[in-house]
Amino acid sequence: KVVVLKLDHVLHRAVIALDLALGLRVIGSASGMAHASLASIAFHPNYASNGFVYVYYRDTTNLVRLVRYEEMLGDPSLADPSSAVPVLSLFITGHFGGWIGFGPDGYLYVQIGDGGDFMSHDAPGNGQGITTELKGNILRIDVDGDDFPADPLRNYAIPATNPFVGFVGLDEIWAYGLRNPWRGSFDRLTGDYYFADVGQDTREEVDVEEAGSLGGRNYGWRLREGLIATPTGGIGGPQPPGGVDPIYDYVNGTGSSEGASVTGGYVYRGSGRFASIRARRPRATFSIGRVISLRTLDRSTVLSVLERMHAAVST
Repeated sequence: KVVVLKLDHVLHRAVIALDLALGLRVIGSASGMAHASLASIAFHPNYASNGFVYVYYRDTTNLVRLVRYEEMLGDPSLADPSSAVPVLSLFITGHFGGWIGFGPDGYLYVQIGDGGDFMSHDAPGNGQGITTELKGNILRIDVDGDDFPADPLRNYAIPATNPFVGFVGLDEIWAYGLRNPWRGSFDRLTGDYYFADVGQDTREEVDVEEAGSLGGRNYGWRLREGLIATPTGGIGGPQPPGGVDPIYDYVNGTGSSEGASVTGGYVYRGSGRFASIRARRPRATFSIGRVISLRTLDRSTVLSVLERMHAAVST
């Protein structure tokens, strides 16, 4: 369900804007790894005039769908179910990422997992398979165009400035070499793009692409896990040519400076009672529930790490 929380002066109330009726999809072993089918929503930059909202989810047949809906006529707190327009779909039984968002350039960024599970180590090598797979990548698409008019299930265009247009690699891909990029965000002041990539067994990482990046970066999975060669599964190795390290990683564990699967965060610049974390990049970990903030130098070197909270964290 997509829920709108109405913050009225007297009463806070929740309104169900869209009900996909999907529940949970359980994958992996019998002990279970459950992914909520509804992963993310994003409002079109011109939402105030066109009413478009984009929903990213997996249905009960393991089809991952990116769908556009329109605002319900007469009620802006609801989406019209009959207005659904498929934008993109992929069959993925495992990691499918989980975040979509519009960048300062007006294009939609789609973070897609490698399709594996918590034991597979990306056996097909999707993270490095840029000529055959959209899995294990971040896509950048233009939802205001349509380069595939003969295909009713593909309703988007390829930005001419995408890094693999005219070169070896699928044109939709913006960045690759990722395992399960869970949450992302754009710094509203600078346009820098931060995203968190969930590791296999050992490391969790935070990556950044500075505003003005030309894309095409390889973040190393499955050869790399965080700042190190992947230590399990017999697949680790040196950073591939031109590969990019994360800005920060931490050990997957329960120690004082460790955590479970990374979730994501935002750059915060503020005042008042939060002034102590001004211009920091908060990050949260799932399962253990640790919230930390990173203070960085020129967006590439972490100067300090400060724990902010230790509690249950929603993804």
